[in-house]
Amino acid sequence: MKQLRFFDVPLEEWNRLKEIREAKECLKVALKHRNELRDFLRDYEHLYKWGKAYFKREKIIDIKAVRGHKKIEGNVVSIQESLEDIEEYIIYTEYWLEENSNQ
Repeated sequence: MKQLRFFDVPLEEWNRLKEIREAKECLKVALKHRNELRDFLRDYEHLYKWGKAYFKREKIIDIKAVRGHKKIEGNVVSIQESLEDIEEYIIYTEYWLEENSNQ
């Protein structure tokens, strides 16, 4: 029995379409992670501001509170760096998709 072919796609074109599909899936995941990181950043910034207000308000400061505040500050910086990296990845991937989808 002979198989009917509705369309014939060259291997190079098929691989390019496959790369575009994978890039779109990665972009969806990156957008999801970006939104989650924004939520984390908002929460940590709230805690950081609360800690700063606590230090201004209190006369005697517990060393555990200082250590906790330093950890929160480090987490805020780490989340900001991760968010910047994801933003760069999203921009690069969107540009790549725009350039390769038009061909």
